[in-house]
Amino acid sequence: MSSFVEIKPSIFKSKEIFLSLPSPTSIPTGTYRVVWIGPNWFVSLARFSLALVSFQNWWGKDFSGSTRSINLFSQKNSEALLQKYPMNTAITKSKLDGRDAIQLTYGKDSPFPWFWFVDEFREFSPSILLGVSYLKWLPGLALPFAVEKGTSS
Repeated sequence: MSSFVEIKPSIFKSKEIFLSLPSPTSIPTGTYRVVWIGPNWFVSLARFSLALVSFQNWWGKDFSGSTRSINLFSQKNSEALLQKYPMNTAITKSKLDGRDAIQLTYGKDSPFPWFWFVDEFREFSPSILLGVSYLKWLPGLALPFAVEKGTSS
């Protein structure tokens, strides 16, 4: 991932970039690996926090190009990725700015606390989606991350 990681945006700058990106016209297809962004303390805290809430070894997301996406997890001693925690996927109005974004929501049967979270994405480049994750009732506290298409584990 070249340009986005090279600029090393802060948490706040990442949100500004997200808000400046064009609205999507379609839902992506393919496997996308997480790219952690922000200062080192934020990346460390994010990884630690995710491990506490059913997301240890989170690798990324797989988009089907339709109304369903799924999270991918790496497995010890295996190249195969484990699929867990499907999400409803749609292009809908962002709670951050009212413009369209690719929105992923977890079902009520997802483990705690994921049924309270929303992920939104916009295209940063043809292979990079810039995302934000937030509690449904606190979109102003959206935390950034990116996913890159076609990377291997």
